[in-house]
Amino acid sequence: MAVTVRSILELCQKEQRSVQELNKILVHVSANEVAQLFQDVLKNRVPSDNATEDALMVLHALTRDTWDKVHAYIDRRAIYLQTLVQWLSTAQMSTAGDDEKWFTEAAMFADTIMDTMPISTLQQQTMEILQAIQKDPTKLHLRLLDLLPRMLHILGSKDEIAVQMTKPTRKDLVDSQEDHRMDNDGDMNVDSGAQTMSGRKFVAYIVQTLAMCRWHPRLVIRLAYVIREIPLQPKEFAILYDKLTRQLKYMDVNEIPPLIYQILLLSQKVQKHCLFGRVCQFFHELDQAFALDKHQPYQTLSKQTIHFPQLVAMEATVFLHLSYAVRQNQELGAEFIKYNKTNRRVFITSFNISCLLSMARIHRFEEPVMELLKSSISAIFKADHFLDQKTWLNSAADKFDLEKVFQQIIERSTADWDQVIHTLLQLGVGLISSQANMSRWGKSSGPAVVKFGKAQTPQDAASMLGVRILADLFKVHEIVRHEILAQISQHILARSDGALYFVHLLELIVKDQPNSLRVHVPRLREMFEYVIDSNDTIEALVKATSEALWHYGDLRDGVMLIFRKGVFTRQTESRVVALHGLLALLRLCGTQSTAGTSKRVNEPQALSLEIVSILRRCLSQPGEVRMLLYEGLTGTEQDSASLRYSIIDMLASQFFLYYERDGQVTVPLHLERCLTVAHGDNPPQMKEPLHHLIYALCHTILPAIVRMDNADEWERQRLSECHESLISTAKRLAKADFEDFALDKSAEYDLATDDGICNNMSAAVLFGSYEALMYYSISLSAQGHDHGDVALKLFANMQKLYELLKEKNPGGRGRKKPISLTEHSLLQLPEIVRMCQYLTSDEPGSEPWQAIRANDDFSRYARQVLQAKVNKSLESTGIMEDVVFVHLTSVAEMLTSTVFISNENEQLQCEQNKAGTIAQSLETLSAIFDNLSKFHPERLPALVSRCLHSVQMSQAERTVEPVLHCDLFIQQLL
Repeated sequence: MAVTVRSILELCQKEQRSVQELNKILVHVSANEVAQLFQDVLKNRVPSDNATEDALMVLHALTRDTWDKVHAYIDRRAIYLQTLVQWLSTAQMSTAGDDEKWFTEAAMFADTIMDTMPISTLQQQTMEILQAIQKDPTKLHLRLLDLLPRMLHILGSKDEIAVQMTKPTRKDLVDSQEDHRMDNDGDMNVDSGAQTMSGRKFVAYIVQTLAMCRWHPRLVIRLAYVIREIPLQPKEFAILYDKLTRQLKYMDVNEIPPLIYQILLLSQKVQKHCLFGRVCQFFHELDQAFALDKHQPYQTLSKQTIHFPQLVAMEATVFLHLSYAVRQNQELGAEFIKYNKTNRRVFITSFNISCLLSMARIHRFEEPVMELLKSSISAIFKADHFLDQKTWLNSAADKFDLEKVFQQIIERSTADWDQVIHTLLQLGVGLISSQANMSRWGKSSGPAVVKFGKAQTPQDAASMLGVRILADLFKVHEIVRHEILAQISQHILARSDGALYFVHLLELIVKDQPNSLRVHVPRLREMFEYVIDSNDTIEALVKATSEALWHYGDLRDGVMLIFRKGVFTRQTESRVVALHGLLALLRLCGTQSTAGTSKRVNEPQALSLEIVSILRRCLSQPGEVRMLLYEGLTGTEQDSASLRYSIIDMLASQFFLYYERDGQVTVPLHLERCLTVAHGDNPPQMKEPLHHLIYALCHTILPAIVRMDNADEWERQRLSECHESLISTAKRLAKADFEDFALDKSAEYDLATDDGICNNMSAAVLFGSYEALMYYSISLSAQGHDHGDVALKLFANMQKLYELLKEKNPGGRGRKKPISLTEHSLLQLPEIVRMCQYLTSDEPGSEPWQAIRANDDFSRYARQVLQAKVNKSLESTGIMEDVVFVHLTSVAEMLTSTVFISNENEQLQCEQNKAGTIAQSLETLSAIFDNLSKFHPERLPALVSRCLHSVQMSQAERTVEPVLHCDLFIQQLL
């Protein structure tokens, strides 16, 4: 009777005497019949309801021990392995779940009986599997590869194995480099032909053969699993690992993340410093391929086409695999951090940084990753800063564009990269906080102007990178907006070292995303409410939120209410801060009404009038607040012409309280009303800084006089009244003696007495009034009015008063001089520049004007004040305002003309006579060029061009020597 699968199954299902009957049948079955039975079972299983279970029952029956003396069951098991290998070598993958389950069960059954199989069979079938991998990998089933670990484990434990050696042909080699590498490995080389070797060496031979043949992409992931299970020496494992990582560029897009996960699982066996290099390099090359054009697909070596969205999704999956692998093996995370520390030149890629950011979500690695990123970013900016200072290195060295890298990460975070969003936020905040305390922007002693540009120090660059990261995150991710605004509020209110950077961040957010702040208006209002005690950021905060203030009326009304309350609080400091805010808001109204549309122009004007009405009430505040008010109003009218006459009326009304209208009275000002007398332990105080009031009034009236034709009748009348009062004050002050003010030599000037304090404060008010009215007279003279003689007399009185105060208060060691010609000058840089231009102009003027130009003392005073104001404007190494640069350019043009045209014969004397015009001009020029070259190099070309152009235009019809001298001088400075 022929033996069939059905008959064996029926015997297995019998409850009695089935074993004896089965043994009798198997004894008489030939090897060919057994092989045929195995083929039938493997290919067709058993036609029943439980096909897989019944087929396994048949396999157990065919391979069971029959307890015969010849051990025929061992041969049947060997036949099963041979049949299984042949079947899996040609059985392609199936999409049916039951079929795949059968493939798995059949392979696992072979593992359970492999221990009793002949060594020769295992050796032969191992070679057959290698042949299948080499010859036709597209047909074999992946379960075939699962047989290798168990087979090699058994073979590797044997002392001696007879093997027929063969080497793969050249067409089977991946490339000549791999072939060369393997041939030079002495431990792995064997000759072709029949040989006897140890099991360990046979495994090495299998590894060599496997590493030298081509791996089809569909086999790579399963081979990675197989490699993990094979017992290998470290050197053998390193070879296969190297081979495995080389396959990344041949893989299908969807297969790359699983392969990388398998690679990460191999980390326990491979030297960890070799683990990440090729993986990171692979993704960096892919990123570079899409750097120029994201819409152009990239074709891999395996002819696979990758589109940019596919790359982003693939990298996101890799991040998840990495995070999971690191959670399972934390040594892997520590090694990845170490890898990035020691390879900083390849570290700055979007893939590497994103991997680290994903790892940072694991609590143990949060701090190490953040420290690594911050220190690496700081080191890169320091290196770039060093290269910027070395021109000969700058052109040859490569620089990292960190901002571009993080822009790529943030852009991709909108597509499946969710795991990096919160750690990016942490990094941005950390960069600002950790670097700002070393930066020049860390703390400010005065009102801050938020205008950042090119960073001047490595710390600035790192902090600005943090600002940019947070701004971009706010733009693309609604989920983090609340947290970013909370960080801004926290750092501003805490007055942290990076407060100004967070104000700048707020400015960027409000400017780019004003409509997204509707739900965050309470948070913005809270910033104003609690920052009222911080004088150094209130102006910057108003400017930063300017767009939001005009978008949201409730925010604007809330801010106005906060400032109105602050102006009238008991604390003087709070009053000053609130006044700063009101003045900043007033300037903002001016710019909005000038640049705004016709529909919205009335809104800023109404708000500005409300602010002016509040400022009028500040005129009853202490002298410190009034002084700030006058200084703040100086120049505000230039931002809005509609405010000019309101400001003039406010200042004039206050001025007339201290002005003597009777022209017959010699003393035009009531200085005694400006001071408060001592009360008990309270010393005398300056109630009214009249000199600042006069200067603000002069500064406001001068441009209004030029535009008087556009004013209405009341405005003209008010302007004329103020102008005549100032002229009368100037003339009477020019004629009055110090005795008229009780400030002659017989007066008490000792600062240790109340009378001395009062007299010194009165002298300071008088000195400032002289200067303000002198500038007013000179400006009128430049416009064609004849007031030059009054200006000279006022200047003479200034000098006399200065000498008197210097005599009465010599300012010895430990004592401060009460007044200085330059330090206490009311003139600002634009005014002193304009006045010096009048003095150096070639245009002919009236006789008094010529007398001013010929006055050496006045010229020396103007140069000293100019130098002091220039030095003060250069003290800050922050971003230079455009208007400041314009004034410095005017100064440089004027000084170069003075040095190289008007005084060519004095060039040789300038080094010996530092007090001369040439020496002082050269010193100021040097300071300007030195500051710009160090802190504002981007401004330098424009300045040099303007200076040379100025000299060339002045020398258009003369010799070219001054131009050459100027060019040589600038070259020496640079």
